[in-house]
Amino acid sequence: GDFLRESKASDGTINTLEQNSKNERDRISNSLKTGFDYQFSKKDNISYTANIRKSNSDRRNDMEYTFPNDTRNTTSTNLSNSISHDIVYKHIFSEYSNLELNAYRSDSKSDNESLFKSANNGIENPDENDINNGDNDITSFQADYTNDNDDYKLEYGLKTQFRTIDSDYKYYTSIGLDPRSNHYIYKEQIYSGYANYGKSWDKWSMQAGLRIEKAYTESDLVGGENHKNDYFNFFPSAYLTRKFNETNELGFSFSRRVSRPSTYQLNPAPRFVDDKNIRQGNPYLTPEFTNSYEVSYNKYWKGGSFNTAVFYRNTTDKIQRVKLVDEHGVSNTTYQNISASKEYGLEASVMTKLYKWWSINGSFNVYYMDLITDDTNFSNNGVNWFARLNNNFKASDKLSFQLSGRYMGKRVIAQGHIDPMYGVEMGAKYSILNKKGAIGFRLSDMFNSYKLTYYTSGDNFEEIGNRKWESRVAYLTFTYKFGTSNKKKRSSKRRSEGSGGGMDSSF
Repeated sequence: GDFLRESKASDGTINTLEQNSKNERDRISNSLKTGFDYQFSKKDNISYTANIRKSNSDRRNDMEYTFPNDTRNTTSTNLSNSISHDIVYKHIFSEYSNLELNAYRSDSKSDNESLFKSANNGIENPDENDINNGDNDITSFQADYTNDNDDYKLEYGLKTQFRTIDSDYKYYTSIGLDPRSNHYIYKEQIYSGYANYGKSWDKWSMQAGLRIEKAYTESDLVGGENHKNDYFNFFPSAYLTRKFNETNELGFSFSRRVSRPSTYQLNPAPRFVDDKNIRQGNPYLTPEFTNSYEVSYNKYWKGGSFNTAVFYRNTTDKIQRVKLVDEHGVSNTTYQNISASKEYGLEASVMTKLYKWWSINGSFNVYYMDLITDDTNFSNNGVNWFARLNNNFKASDKLSFQLSGRYMGKRVIAQGHIDPMYGVEMGAKYSILNKKGAIGFRLSDMFNSYKLTYYTSGDNFEEIGNRKWESRVAYLTFTYKFGTSNKKKRSSKRRSEGSGGGMDSSF
């Protein structure tokens, strides 16, 4: 990576920062997924799934300042492990109705330690280091009832979710513990209920639903500020479809949804890329809420379909990544709730067989985004678009190939834009051992073209930067299937912990 930033102090002095960096990381990751299903009777079934993951990574970052003449080397070690438990009990009342109970628990722990070595004009500074230990725990309970008969479909349910984030950050200099150290605890409780009703008649079908929730959140910087935010919200949704014949239909929909800040966006522990660039979360972020309106058209034929829609989305308290530069040219990259954003767009997708041996699926999305805020530094607007095309070739009963490409046009962000990006990927698969086994090959980013170039600015600075990562990688896999498989569909109503705020590119 490299970047150039010029910032202006209050006295008119221009601070220039130009640097080049190289990051290397070694990681060993082990994961295990296991579980069971047990059927008490034809009407009662219980299933259990456990996911266990453990990883160990070492990272080295070498940074050289072209101006001023400084260097900084960072070596980091990260140990993380997590385990989750998912229990689902299902009771079937009749051919049409059933009850599903779900209990979920996830525990994640991480231990991070970094050592910083720096020099100014060839003169070495005393070493510094930091330690960050964190826990992220999620517990949820959920009950869902479904009645899907010949006349209508009715669904309703209740859910509670609890999340706790505990981050203990310590920074040490040559004279001891630094004041920038902090201990952050975040707690969240969400209680919600929902109901959905659907019905079809003649050539029409409809569905209407409502979800209500009450949330309690608390952000606590131990020994410092404590912030509580309790809110009540409701989320209606409605869908109406008109079927003209077996191959054409028109749809209308409205929905309101919530996107909550992620752990990374909330955690205020500073991450020192170097003395001039700091990244940290914002513990006072609030969720963002989006109202979506859509008109869609779907066309079907034998072996294919075409889907298109025009949409309007209005988001309040939108979470965006922002960069602030102080009097001395030091930047702090964090997250804020931008006042609002509006998006007007069109999306389309197609899936079809061109020949018996060649099928394609592709999608296209273009929309105009307007970021609206009282602070002109964060207001921006423009057109974003991206496209994807995937080709599947069947050479024989055992051998198949895949060639895909994607293009992301210029993207608007709160304080600037990101240049276009594109990449092409290819793969092959060969079945062996009576189709119980398969050898696969995949090459990502064939032309090594993925690169992130960004431009960002504020009232006192301008910055341009580039990031290039090891995107062209070859994968060789072997898969063997044995025994029998009894996969059951899990409930899709359980929401993950959330990751609001749009894109999160590393700049």
